[in-house]
Amino acid sequence: LAELDRCAARGAVLCKWIPASMGFDPADPRWGPFYARLAALGMPLLSHIGTELAVTTVEKAHGDFGRLGAAMDAGARVIVPHAGNLRLFRDEADWEALLAEMGRRPDLWIDDSALCMLHRRRRLMKILAAPEIHGRVLHGSDYPLPAQPMAFVDRIGLREARRIAGIPSAFEKDVVLKRALGVPEAFLHRGAEVLRGAES
Repeated sequence: LAELDRCAARGAVLCKWIPASMGFDPADPRWGPFYARLAALGMPLLSHIGTELAVTTVEKAHGDFGRLGAAMDAGARVIVPHAGNLRLFRDEADWEALLAEMGRRPDLWIDDSALCMLHRRRRLMKILAAPEIHGRVLHGSDYPLPAQPMAFVDRIGLREARRIAGIPSAFEKDVVLKRALGVPEAFLHRGAEVLRGAES
């Protein structure tokens, strides 16, 4: 709690963690005071769920989405990156479960980070097809992982994919590709409304 207060005082706008890789259970009751302090500070919690590819997984069960219920019950705003889990099988059921939770929990948000990559593109398509949740989607880049314009040739055409692939800035490339795919402009600016003390 003292460290959270120290970081907040120094301007932190977000708490990010990956429970399955960091080796702790976010459903442990001992987290209750921490979640309550996040809520009091207005600082969102960004928590990875499901399959983790970027870093080593210590305990897969700790990445279960249901374990974040305690945070939301305590009033903390929770952001799920990559629009949820990455599944090769049963992806539709996983997506529908996430949509249902978003309908039940007004403080549950998702971001679109890494969704411009081949292995996650179907989640971006699912977001675009679900306008009822567009008011709770945030932009994320997942830098340094690169956007992959060629993975969307069927959507934007080869010439446009090549043009975007030639953009030297990884951040700009990600944004330009999302715009070409029809991502609502509001996604790109909503962070200022959600992150603690953030300015547009």
